[in-house]
Amino acid sequence: MSVFFNMDNAVMRFLSKVFDVMFLSLLWFIFSIPVVTMGAATTAMYYAAVKVIRRDRGYVFREFWKSFRMNFGGATVVWIIELVIGFLFYNNLHFAMALTNTTGKVLFCLYWAMIFIVAITTVYLYPVLSRFAIRTPKLVKTSLLMSIKHLPSTVVMLVIVIACVLGCALQPLGLFVLPACGALLISLLMERILKLYTPKTEDEAGKDEWYLE
Repeated sequence: MSVFFNMDNAVMRFLSKVFDVMFLSLLWFIFSIPVVTMGAATTAMYYAAVKVIRRDRGYVFREFWKSFRMNFGGATVVWIIELVIGFLFYNNLHFAMALTNTTGKVLFCLYWAMIFIVAITTVYLYPVLSRFAIRTPKLVKTSLLMSIKHLPSTVVMLVIVIACVLGCALQPLGLFVLPACGALLISLLMERILKLYTPKTEDEAGKDEWYLE
């Protein structure tokens, strides 16, 4: 019995990871309630998911709060811009659908193409912000270029995001699991991409120094 409750036991480590996923998802939900803070909460969730759950460094709340405070300004600006763009696209799509001529069909397709570009850029925005200190214009440009350059991986990550959103919409209890699970799944592809753009140090010796603080 003592072996079972040993924290080094594989079962206990698994249960600990499950708890961390649920706790991180709950933190993301609570810190996203004001809506305008959702960008900062998403940045913090990705940061904590990789550093704590994948790399076993630090504690969920401490690392989440650290990233939330550090990236609050930049992430909030980006998120508000996205909200405005989303509102404009919503109205423009309705306008295009109201047109029954060829112009309406062309505008409808054009707006959806633009939505796709914004969506794939968004996939990178918050992970990139969690990794690098970068100004908003360069953040958007870098995220867009990454999303296009690594398009196959980008599409897979976008599908993960959509699946998590739909899962939470269909089953509200998914909010306690799916956000952090989605961040972890995305990180499997995202981290390999971000590592390509992380400056190397002379004494790096093959280590990922982002989480070794």
